[in-house]
Amino acid sequence: MVRSRPTLGRGGLGSPPMTPDSDGSQPTFRSRPHHKPGRDSRPLICRKRTLEESGSSRQRRMRSRNGGEEDQAAGEGGENRAADEKKITWRRRSKPRHVGEGRKPQQQLQKMSSLTSSTVNSNVYESGKYSTVIQKVEAETRIPVPPPKPLLIAMPSEGGEFPLLVFSHGYLLYNSFYSQLLQHVASHGFILYTVAGPDSSDEIKSTAQVTNWLSKGLQYLLPQQVKPNLSKVALAGHSRGGKTSFALALSKETITTLKFSALIGIDPVDGMDKGKQTPPPVLTYVPHSFDLGMPVMVVGSGLGEVKRNPLFPPCAPKGVNHEDFFKECREPACYFVVKDYGHVDMLDDETKGIRGKTTYCLCKNGKTREPMRKFVGGVVIAFMKAYLEGDKRSLMAIRERSSDGDLPVELKTIEFLL
Repeated sequence: MVRSRPTLGRGGLGSPPMTPDSDGSQPTFRSRPHHKPGRDSRPLICRKRTLEESGSSRQRRMRSRNGGEEDQAAGEGGENRAADEKKITWRRRSKPRHVGEGRKPQQQLQKMSSLTSSTVNSNVYESGKYSTVIQKVEAETRIPVPPPKPLLIAMPSEGGEFPLLVFSHGYLLYNSFYSQLLQHVASHGFILYTVAGPDSSDEIKSTAQVTNWLSKGLQYLLPQQVKPNLSKVALAGHSRGGKTSFALALSKETITTLKFSALIGIDPVDGMDKGKQTPPPVLTYVPHSFDLGMPVMVVGSGLGEVKRNPLFPPCAPKGVNHEDFFKECREPACYFVVKDYGHVDMLDDETKGIRGKTTYCLCKNGKTREPMRKFVGGVVIAFMKAYLEGDKRSLMAIRERSSDGDLPVELKTIEFLL
């Protein structure tokens, strides 16, 4: 018996089924029956092929591989198989091999970049990978080198070497009012400390004294496995503390032994009004006049310049607020103004005591504090990652995704000087 050879199609081996010979010998290929009206339904008899016929068969197979039509000599049954085979092949090719196939390369890159940005962007608004410890330290603490002022320190509890953030609180506020914000930032791998200084121009000197103490005494207050990276220190402050941070960075009143690598002003305020600045005045009202020598970020509140009570001025008056601070910054700098949130909306959800209660009645506030606090914590993390650790992905993601509703708040203004 002569065995017929299988026909190869584009979708794989399109051969007739294999059946055993009646005598139990090795199976042979038998042609497939074709059930057509008016035709014999029995299998075709396999015949010995001539060289010419074999060549024609190879040509048909080649045409099948190239997507051509089957040779009509194969009969109507062969035409049906070829049509089916082409249909299957067409469906297979129309299905994308991977997500994004069919787009132009630039569109694919933009889509992948957008997805990556969204993921990176959302991470900074949530708690980081580190568990945190917050510690209140008095000036009389019994360690070899006690701090010159009372402190509140937030830090990761796991081992590692972490950058530092020096934070100054706002006027008439306690540093404990920022506990949730500090722990959020610390959970992303930063050590933060706030100075419980007096509400006067001595704040600048107090912050400078504690900054100079860091290299001598901070390690005594940290767990053995937690190390401060004193070559990566950022300076930040809220409200009047924001003014204090700018004044210290500009070396007003005093200087520090440690060099700051970045500066952050969270709704900074320079006084009651233009011409009524608290000493020492920081704003000069000369554009780009701040000679800071470091990257700067300013975060403002949209409701800070709005009065809550006609008897009291707004908490962040126009003329001495975030807008004026940013106008005097040089590149690199970035600026965010949060719409529909107020001057103290980044504080803890609950602030107790008489001073804590005033935060609810003196300033125009948003509906809740959590969204503003999440954004401030997230943008602080993104900024410090960019300029203390060299990873700008989160900061750039905030800029790229600001109009996509991917932030916990709505931004009124976003501006970069790069």
